[in-house]
Amino acid sequence: MVPCPGVKGREIDVAGHGSVGVPAGYMTLLVAEHRLFAHPELIDTFAPDDFDSIQLTAVAFDDKEEGEVDKVLAKIGHLKGLREVVLDRSEVSDAALQHVCELPELQRLSVFAASFNGACLKGLSALPHLACLRLSQNCLNQAELRYLSNMHSLRSLALSRCNLKNVALRDVGKCTLLTALDLSGNPDLSDEGLNNLAALKNLQYISVGQTKFTIKGLLQLRGLPLRYIQLAEGQLSSADLAALRKAFPSLNIFQKLHSRPVNDEVQTIFAPTHK
Repeated sequence: MVPCPGVKGREIDVAGHGSVGVPAGYMTLLVAEHRLFAHPELIDTFAPDDFDSIQLTAVAFDDKEEGEVDKVLAKIGHLKGLREVVLDRSEVSDAALQHVCELPELQRLSVFAASFNGACLKGLSALPHLACLRLSQNCLNQAELRYLSNMHSLRSLALSRCNLKNVALRDVGKCTLLTALDLSGNPDLSDEGLNNLAALKNLQYISVGQTKFTIKGLLQLRGLPLRYIQLAEGQLSSADLAALRKAFPSLNIFQKLHSRPVNDEVQTIFAPTHK
């Protein structure tokens, strides 16, 4: 996962009766649970600046639970002070994600393994402080990626396992302030598209495991201030790794181990739940 500092730090216990005081230097996180999903109007009972971060995770198991996250997002604009929204592993629509655009202070948005297709990116591009965007493991409409270049504060972008094609890198390459980029798990990406990333003059971290990138393509990035690269185990030969270190003297190379083969039992256990 690409580096993207969150607002969460060391947890502390505070009394939960009446008003809750937050010591200086601490951030506040609202983790949604059943009551909030059942009564999203509860958000209106908080002050707009009560929370720095909100985490909404819900998957519907029957018709009554359908659209629970969307209903909470319809209210989220009340919490104007939010700097981080986490919607990982949730069933959320692009229409509901448009409500995130009502958060003027938002800096970090994570929508990992959700059910949207990217139609919301045009609206999100108007957020002036959005610096970290995690969209990994979603079936994105890649034409919507053209709005990424309008996100003028974007520094960290995760697009792992999004079935990207080389043409998508044209839009990624226009995000010239990026310092961290995750393209891993996109097996159709090849050297042909890598030249589009040569314009990322601030890029320090890149993850490219489980792609078709070779040493020839990676050397096209020579001149970028790369300090960290994550590869799949065995993606490059020893000679290729030596060439990479020579081209990027300050580079730290990490090789991620291959996942074990998925047998029938594991496939059954972790298969999507169908209503």
